[in-house]
Amino acid sequence: MYWQIRKNSLFAKANFMIELFMRFYRDDWIREAFYGIEYGEFTYDVSFHNSEIEKKIDYMLSYLDLLGILVKSQVIDLDSIKPLYYEIYRIYNNNEIRKYIKFLREWFKHIGIEREPFEGFQYVGREIKNNT
Repeated sequence: MYWQIRKNSLFAKANFMIELFMRFYRDDWIREAFYGIEYGEFTYDVSFHNSEIEKKIDYMLSYLDLLGILVKSQVIDLDSIKPLYYEIYRIYNNNEIRKYIKFLREWFKHIGIEREPFEGFQYVGREIKNNT
């Protein structure tokens, strides 16, 4: 009985992880945002705010932030997101994304939010960077 429960639990976790990864690759907004970063087409400047790409970048970062929150809270471990290490590393180390997060950090302070923007994403980005 114990082994059957454990097997079912592992199977459920595997299905959960497959869905997390596949969403990154299947979702048009995430894919468009990532490839814009990957190919150097994304620039953070005054035209970014209130644009279509802002929505897509925020959506992608929010998705990765959720993954980071799951890792940080030990729902899943860092090794569980290894298939996304490259993508997270590229996004986290992108200078334009860093400029955007810096802007958000200052904006959060200005409006009284005492939280780091996309804190979960930044957590896994740092962990991946420090472990590679």
